Formats: sequence, C-alpha cells, structure tokens
Amino acid sequence: MIQFLKRAGGWVLVASLAGCLGNDVVKSGYLDIRVTDAAVDGVSKVVLKFTGIDLHSDDGTQTFIYDTPKQINLLEYTSGRFEVLLGPVEVPAGNYDWVRLRIETSQVEDSYVELADATKHELTVQRTDNIGVKVTQSFSVSKDEARSVVLDFDLRKSLTESGGEYTLNPVIRVADANTSGRIRSFINPVNMADPTCMDGGAMVYIYPGQGVAPTDISGSVLDPVTTVPVVKFSVEGSPDVYIGDAAYLPEGWYTVAFTCDGEYDLPNSTQVLSFQAKLDVLVIKNIASNIALPP
Repeated sequence: MIQFLKRAGGWVLVASLAGCLGNDVVKSGYLDIRVTDAAVDGVSKVVLKFTGIDLHSDDGTQTFIYDTPKQINLLEYTSGRFEVLLGPVEVPAGNYDWVRLRIETSQVEDSYVELADATKHELTVQRTDNIGVKVTQSFSVSKDEARSVVLDFDLRKSLTESGGEYTLNPVIRVADANTSGRIRSFINPVNMADPTCMDGGAMVYIYPGQGVAPTDISGSVLDPVTTVPVVKFSVEGSPDVYIGDAAYLPEGWYTVAFTCDGEYDLPNSTQVLSFQAKLDVLVIKNIASNIALPP
C-alpha cells in the first residue's frame, strides 16, 4: 500500500506500506475532479476555501495540496457550470471509495456566506474528521481511462442559518461527467405569472424513477435527487424564456415536477407544496433532454 503527496513539480512518496507493488507494473488512468452546485435561495455567495484534496483507493491515500488555496463561490457554478478542483492527473487504476475535501475555516473570511446586502457571515463547515469533508460515494478509474468526477453540492439541503450564524453540513452528490445527461425544463410564461413564482419560488424538482408523486425535501428516501431554480433569460425583441436546468444526471428515467412554492420548502421538515405540472423524462448520457412544463 502506498501513500502519496502531490505538490507542484510532481509526485512525492510520503510512505510505503507493506511493499505491495513488488515488481508489478502500475496500471494507471487519468482523473479530474470538479465541483458544481445546486443553487440555494436567500444568499448571494457561498464561498469555500479549498486547500487540497485526498483520494483513497485499495492502494492507499493520495494527498494533493494546492500551492495556492482555491477560494470558490459555489453559486457561480450552477446549471452545469463547474470549477476544477483536481487534475487531470495520472492516478493508479482501481476503485476509489472516498474523496476528502480539505476546507479551511480557521481564519476570518476563509469560508463565508454573503447576503444580498453585501454583509458577510462566517461559515461553519461540519467536517467528517479533523482534516476535512469526506465524500464516501465510490467510483473507479480504469487503465488508460480519462475519468471526470463531479462533486455536486446541494446547498438547499446543506446550508442552515440560526440566529445569524450559518452552518454548512455538506450534502454532496457524486456524478460521472462522462456518462451523465441533463434536463432543461422550459416553463410556460403563463405559469410564471403566478405571484409566488415572481417572488422567487419557481423551482424544478427531479425525482429518480417514473410516475413519482412529488414531495418536499424532508430528509427521507422520497426526496428529489436535485432541485434547480427557474431562471429568466431575456433577449431584446423576443419574449422572456424561463428555464430550470438540471445537469450531471445519471442515465435513466426521472419524474420532473414544477412548483412556485420552492421558497417555502425547508429541508428536513415537512411542508405541503403545490406542484403545477410533472412529466416523466428519460435521461441519456451526453444529451440534453429539453421539455416543456406544463407539457
């Protein structure tokens, strides 16, 4: 078993355990790790200071420390946009059972939340251990393969506020950028005229499977796999277009539902939401499924 440390200039061997490689030729592939976000209401920035990343496989733990920390506003990376946290780098082929994100919060404004009025609040990040946030969904890298892994922060489920203090208990979905698709929901402008939609409550909820009865986010197995806000796109001389864009979805069937009550949905508690439309949609890798809601 081997543990590596990666800094600028190449691999540095930190520790070799059990001499397990012997005379075998190491099989390797290429990996990059990206971060994206399912948006949240009520804040204008959610900034995290990343100092490095750890990968754990059957061969041990590889640690990558950035020469310069990456301070990233997650809200800049929604609707399929992403920021690269690692790579592409050459890594041993095999199964990886966790990724650990090294996030710094010790100094003022290392990681913070900014509100619409530009006031900033320090952000407490609930770590898995004393090093960082561990993401335990597994993935594999095959010999000579180029694999792109996406870490999708669900801020609606992760970010909480109490008495002006903000806490991030990260809920992160792992997706494979090479085999994912997306759903773009075009919302009828007539539905968007609803006052609650105009006030920011317009959301699209995505559930795995067909014919799912849509529910709120309550911390149960019935929760949506992701939720996305409906965003208005304006082009001079043309009617406004309203789109909810959900990216990095594994192939398969989904139930897509639209509501104007999204701003009232408080995660890990129960609310009754009114869904105005729903539709079953098949996601195919590397394809954007464009749908109209209501159909």
